Amino acid sequence: MLSDNLSSKILTIGCDYRYPKGGVAQVMWNYSHYIFPEFKCIINSGSKNKIINIFIGVNALVRTIITLIKDSKIKIIHTHTASYNSFWRSSLFINVAKLFNKKVILHIHGGGFKRFYASSPKKISKILNNCDTLIVLSENWRNYFQNIVSNPNIEIANNIVPFPSINKTPLHKISTIHLLFLGQISEEKGIFDLLSVIIDNKSSFKNKICLHIGGIGNIQKLTETIENNGISDIVKYVGWISGDEKINILNSSDIFILPSYVEGLPVSILEAMSYKMPIISTPVGGIPEIVKDNINGYLIKPGDKNGLSWAINDLINNPSKIAQMGDESYNLVSPYFPNYIENQLIEIYNKLL
Repeated sequence: MLSDNLSSKILTIGCDYRYPKGGVAQVMWNYSHYIFPEFKCIINSGSKNKIINIFIGVNALVRTIITLIKDSKIKIIHTHTASYNSFWRSSLFINVAKLFNKKVILHIHGGGFKRFYASSPKKISKILNNCDTLIVLSENWRNYFQNIVSNPNIEIANNIVPFPSINKTPLHKISTIHLLFLGQISEEKGIFDLLSVIIDNKSSFKNKICLHIGGIGNIQKLTETIENNGISDIVKYVGWISGDEKINILNSSDIFILPSYVEGLPVSILEAMSYKMPIISTPVGGIPEIVKDNINGYLIKPGDKNGLSWAINDLINNPSKIAQMGDESYNLVSPYFPNYIENQLIEIYNKLL
């Protein structure tokens, strides 16, 4: 963990992380448990209700001002953000921090920023350039932001993954290969492409695989697709999972699949790698920096259902490859464990101080 002295100088701003339902919240939860001995945090969002979210945001702005008046130890405002409403909301806290002459870190999560930036490049660039440091999730994203900003330093801080509690059943002792998808239930995450592949191959996949889907989003379309196409014996929707339930499903799963169209650097992939799973995903965002094609999994083009089908079949027909690639995943994910991230953050904070 950070020293008490350094921790006392950081005020974190971001979404409700206490019961995390999403990648940003999960990162903040991990920070609160593994990095900061004292996690000074003001929650600026967390409700699906727009009116309630506005109230939370206004209340957070007031609390931020009061905190900065009362707590002279705070030197750095570390704001976690994504795109669209999250970014515009964060800009208000950046302005407040600058009024109090504080250093500002904007920690950018999520994979939709390029599309968002194209909607209003001048306004967004102005906000970005008002920050002292941008934290991004990969070298790919650093290269992108270097082309659109002139003022802030751009640093990479890996998404943090807790040390795993591995208790997996050896593959030779199981008859069904368990696939896992964890993420938002939406078109851009590729879940409906995956279901289409399952539907097209349901006769050959029957009794061979079971796909577990965890997440929130378009649940109605998901459940209707499963029921209307007769794949409920192959596909199981488990809802939002966390804590011991997540640990159990990570231990009981053999292959992780996330065929996304846009990404930053998914925490779900990192978690799966820490539980020794090969990954089937797409070469978007920072994913190619952690998933090495034909080493710890397969990278296929977004929307390539034939490629997705081939990758699934190749792994389920070669259990030894699942084990080999799973070991490679674990080796590649070690820079994302808490001790490594702690050192990255210490360096970033000390540069600003």
